[in-house]
Amino acid sequence: DNGSGGISVLPSGSGAVRVSVSGVKMYNNSFSGLQLDTSTMSGGSLYGVATDSVATGNLGPGFTLFGTSSTPARLLVARSVSANNQYGLFSDRFGVADPTVMYVGQSMITGNRFSWANLAPLFSYGDNDINGNDDGDPAPPSIARK
Repeated sequence: DNGSGGISVLPSGSGAVRVSVSGVKMYNNSFSGLQLDTSTMSGGSLYGVATDSVATGNLGPGFTLFGTSSTPARLLVARSVSANNQYGLFSDRFGVADPTVMYVGQSMITGNRFSWANLAPLFSYGDNDINGNDDGDPAPPSIARK
């Protein structure tokens, strides 16, 4: 029930930032449940992992990743639930040549207005439950499991 995001990671500077959340519940926030955003960084990197977590009832996405052309950003969402949000997953980038990418595996994306949206790459390991969303439950592009 936060006025903005449940957990917003918005680092500044140019260092390497690593974020890990596990077993976190992010309910009824005015924006995203979990948001990683590199827009205030001047280089460096931002890498995140969300496992065994729940994002539900958020006015924006359950899990969000924003990257820029100067700062690589990655987010892995594993064994988590994104339900009853505007978007289940949202991956975006500011600039065209950045290495921003979101991966999702063994997760449930359900009851959202949109299953997912990607203006930056978003890949599924093909083992998610995506159903009950208003957009007809399209599967994100798959990446081979190895």
